[in-house]
Amino acid sequence: MNKFDVKVRINVLNQLRLLRNSTFKDKLTFLDEIIQNAQRAKAKNVFIEYESYNDIMIIENDGQILKNPQVLFSMSDSGWDDDVKNTENPFGVGFFSVITVSDYVEIFTGNIRVVFDVAKMLTTNNTDILVEETEKHYDGFKLILHNFKIEDTYYTDIEERVTLLGKYIHELDIYFNGTKKEKKNLTEGDGSPFEMSINEGKLFKGWMAFQSGWSTEGLNIFYKGRLVTKFNSLPYLKGDLHITDKALNLKQPDRKDIIHDNKYFDFVDMIKMYAEMLSEESLLKGKQKDVDEYASVLSRYSNKEEIKKKMKFTVFKGNSSNDITYLRGMALTMKNVEKDEIKSLREYEVYLREEESKEESSSEFRVEENVSHTAPRAKGVIHHEATSYSEENSHYKEAYTERPAINEEEMEESVGEMIIEEEQPTFWMRFSELERYEQHFNIIKHYGLKLIIARNKLEEELLGMMIDLNVLHIKELKENIKIEATISNQALTVKEKRAVMLLDMVSRMNGFEENVFLMGDLMVLKTTTIEILNQKYEQIEEEVVAMYSKSQNKVLVDRTIIDNSMLEESLDTDITLADYKFVLANLPVLIHQLKMLNCKDKNNLLERTIKALAIA
Repeated sequence: MNKFDVKVRINVLNQLRLLRNSTFKDKLTFLDEIIQNAQRAKAKNVFIEYESYNDIMIIENDGQILKNPQVLFSMSDSGWDDDVKNTENPFGVGFFSVITVSDYVEIFTGNIRVVFDVAKMLTTNNTDILVEETEKHYDGFKLILHNFKIEDTYYTDIEERVTLLGKYIHELDIYFNGTKKEKKNLTEGDGSPFEMSINEGKLFKGWMAFQSGWSTEGLNIFYKGRLVTKFNSLPYLKGDLHITDKALNLKQPDRKDIIHDNKYFDFVDMIKMYAEMLSEESLLKGKQKDVDEYASVLSRYSNKEEIKKKMKFTVFKGNSSNDITYLRGMALTMKNVEKDEIKSLREYEVYLREEESKEESSSEFRVEENVSHTAPRAKGVIHHEATSYSEENSHYKEAYTERPAINEEEMEESVGEMIIEEEQPTFWMRFSELERYEQHFNIIKHYGLKLIIARNKLEEELLGMMIDLNVLHIKELKENIKIEATISNQALTVKEKRAVMLLDMVSRMNGFEENVFLMGDLMVLKTTTIEILNQKYEQIEEEVVAMYSKSQNKVLVDRTIIDNSMLEESLDTDITLADYKFVLANLPVLIHQLKMLNCKDKNNLLERTIKALAIA
C-alpha cells in the first residue's frame, strides 16, 4: 500500500530533462551530494559498492531514517532539522544529481521502498513516484543506482573521487568495495620539497606547495570536505584548501565553481601572500638542489626587492688561490665537455665527484697490478670474487667491483655569503658565461675582487637587480689600457748607426721611401684604468724593445737591441754575416710593429723581407 503521495515537485518536466543533460559541471557530483546527504543524516559510515560488470552502484549510510521521502524530490525544500539548515546551507537540488548517472533508482529507508523510474517518467510525463512499505526494516539509507553509466569516466576515476571524499570528510568513514578510505589532516601536505600549512581561522585552512614544470595537480578548493574546483588563477601552485562560506561564494546548484566577486579577489590576494612567504622560506632554507629545480616557480612568487637582501650566494674571492684555481678548472672543463652536458654549479660538482671516482678506480687498478700490498678498500666499495665451475656451481662469473653511485642528496650544501653594499663592487656572472669571461679571472685575482657564479635563473634575476648594493655583471669589469712610447737620447754610436742603416734597408725593402725606424732610449708606459673600481695604474714595460708611435708615425727602437749583436763599428755598405744575423734575430718584432704603418700587403711583410734579404 502506498500511503505516501510523492511527486516530483517541479513545474515542468523539461527541468528534469535539463538536470539529466549536464546541469552539473562535474560528472561525479552525485557522489559528493550523496555523501552530503549522509552527513546531514548524521551518519557515521558510508558504504559504496560498485559492480561495473552489472552497471549497478549501491550506496548505504547508517544515518537517520528519512521519514518523508518527498524531501528528496523537492527542488527547494531541504527537509532537514534546524541544525543542518543553519550549518549546511543545503541545496534541495542535490539528490537529483543521481539521475545524471542512472535512469532507475531504488531507495530503502526504515520500512519504505522508493522507486524513481526516470526513463518512464520522461516518457509518460507522469511525475508520480512509487513508494511502498516493506516488512524488512532498514536502519539508515540505501540507494541503488541501476543502469549506472557515466560517459568518459572509468572505474579508477570513481575510486579516486571516493578516496578524495574519504580523505577530508572526517565526521564519517567512507568505504569503497569493502575498503575503508584513509583520513588526512586538513593541513597535512604531500611531502613536496617546498610546502606549508595554512590556517586562516574562519576563512580557510589547508596546505600549499610549489610544483615544478607542467603538472595537473593544481590547487584544489574544498567545501565541507568535498572538492569544488581546481584554482587555476595561480599557476605552479598545488595543494588542498578547505574554505568556509566566509571565504568564497560558490555557484549553485552543484557548488562546483567560484563566483568572481570581492571575496574571490580578496582570496586570490591572500593566496599570493602565502605563495610569497613560501617562496622566501624556500629560497633561504631550502636545499640547493631543490632551489635549482624550482627556480622559475620561486622567481614567479618571490618579492625580489626583499629577498635579494637576505639571499646567500656562492662567492669566489680573488685573494684566494683555491678559488681562482677552482674557477679556471671550471672554465677548462666547460671547453672539454659536450655542449649542455654541464649546465650549473651543482652539475659541475657532480661531474667532479664522478671524475674523482673514476680516478680512484683507475689508480686502484694500476696499483694492484704492480704491488702485492694494496691500500684498504674504499668505503662502500664491494669486491666480488670470480666463481668457478664445480659440482655445486655450474655457472661462472668474472670478478667485478660494485661501486656506490654518486648520491646528489648527500652532497654538501654550500653555505654561501650574504651580499652587503661595499665600496669595492662585487661582480657576478652566469654559469654559461664561464668561457666567455675566463680572461676576467686574471683581473679578479689581481685586484682581489669577489665574483659570484649564479646557480640558477632566479639568482641571475636577483643579481641583475642588485646594482644598488654595488653588485655588477662581470662585463662591466673592463681594463682600459693605454700604451705610450717615447724615445730620447738619439745621439748614436757608430755601431748603432750601422744598425739604423740596416733598419733603413728593411724599410725600403717594404716600399717606404725613408727610414721608418728611430733608435734611442725607448720608454714604454702602460697605463691601466678600471673605471668601475675608480683605479688607475702605471707601469713601465722594460722588456719592450720596439713600439710603433702613432704621433710620429715611426717605429721606435730601443738601443739595447744591439747589445747581443756582433755588428761592426763601421758604416761600410757591404752587408756582412753579422748584419744578416742581427736583422733576422729582430725581424719578427720589427715586422710586427711595422704592420702598424700604412703599407701594402701587410700579411706578407715577413716573407717578403726575408726574400729580399736573400737577394741582397
